[in-house]
Amino acid sequence: MNLNMQNFPRIPVQQYQKRLQSLRSRMQSNSIALFIAPKARTRNHDVEYPYRADSDLLYLTGENSENLALIISKDDGLRIYIPDRDPDLERWVGPGISPENLCDRLGLSVSENIFSMQNLFTDLPELLKAKTTLYCDLYKPSFWRDDLLEQLGKILANSRKGQLPPLNISHPSILINEMRLVKDEFELEIMRRAAAISAVAHTATMGYTRQFQDGIDEFSIRNFLENKFRQQGSYELAYPSIVAGGNNATILHYTRTDARVLPHDLILIDAGCEVAGYASDITRTFPAGGYFQPAQRDIYSLVLTAQKNAIAKACAGNSFLSIHDEAVRTLVQGLWDLGLMKSIYWKGESMQEAEKVSPAGIEEIIEKEYYKLFYMHSTSHFLGLDVHDTGNYFLNGKSRPLIHNMVLTIEPGLYFPREYDWLSDDFRGIGVRIEDDIVIRADSPEILTGLAKKEIHEIEEIASLS
Repeated sequence: MNLNMQNFPRIPVQQYQKRLQSLRSRMQSNSIALFIAPKARTRNHDVEYPYRADSDLLYLTGENSENLALIISKDDGLRIYIPDRDPDLERWVGPGISPENLCDRLGLSVSENIFSMQNLFTDLPELLKAKTTLYCDLYKPSFWRDDLLEQLGKILANSRKGQLPPLNISHPSILINEMRLVKDEFELEIMRRAAAISAVAHTATMGYTRQFQDGIDEFSIRNFLENKFRQQGSYELAYPSIVAGGNNATILHYTRTDARVLPHDLILIDAGCEVAGYASDITRTFPAGGYFQPAQRDIYSLVLTAQKNAIAKACAGNSFLSIHDEAVRTLVQGLWDLGLMKSIYWKGESMQEAEKVSPAGIEEIIEKEYYKLFYMHSTSHFLGLDVHDTGNYFLNGKSRPLIHNMVLTIEPGLYFPREYDWLSDDFRGIGVRIEDDIVIRADSPEILTGLAKKEIHEIEEIASLS
């Protein structure tokens, strides 16, 4: 299936206006919110990483640029600061932000809402004067933090004249995290495209590897997969692709991608493309040569059952943790039935000195978290403009209830490193994770990534792409 799409979904102007108005409605009275795009990061010497906009600014403006500042006042409207045109610079790097295009996208006026970036910090004292609350991220180092603090100091220095800086400084996440957590239909349509592109690429890669009877390098698999993203119109990765064969699949964030994969090895691929800033996140595990070995089949079947059971819990009203709890219980029962948890070497939290443990049953395994020997990560995370998207997982100290149109991943796994020398040789070196992107609904969830094959018979029936 080819999803080569020239026209990706666009966020309409009315939706951007709705977002900006929603943000303003959440602000305290007499407050101001400040968002400044970070600068491009240096990769090495004078080479920079490709720029990816700050996700909050991308959500509010749709502008993928480092040269942008957004100021929203509860009572005084909106101002966007962008650089003045520099024809000499544009000869090297291309056109900068178009004020006309930006205003068309947001339904604003160039004359009333666009200002020169050169005037940002000289304008701030007047804009901040008499405001009681400033929403701004001062918690991490940034190129502009000292300038902002200097302007706040200047206001404080005029306190005898009745001027005071905002006495309450809050992180803007308290305004925008919950807005971004529940997706609108425009966002969901973009995420469906991203998920479909990634899913088609994953399935094609399963067929690609089995033509190499003498094995294949991990980086060749990664290059094939990512090229499939590009062929379908997505040129950005949501995160660095994980392509791990054999024992490397037991390393959760394996990134070296330089080992040889043999036909009898399992390949774990955790990779997703990005469309219009929105991430997809898929993991599939499959045999390089096309057919599961008996122990591989047992573990894969167990993880797949755990994922299906967890997905069934992903309905509005259930708690976020209920998904993880269901996956854990299914995995523990399966491991117990396979005889893999009746006698283990448990290293505890320190992971230093192992001692032999013989649990009495699955309740003890769950209570004492012995399962973390084989399954040590969470089952889900939110997904959106960030691969680990914004949103609180707990409210008032309790696991939050799931809400219609939240998007999250469901990704149980099991990992049996070769160094677990007390295990049967058949199981050592097996790592399996299966991950899909899910939209929460009232009854049954929408699976965005369903085009990525995951049933054993589907995987084994995929034709070789020779």
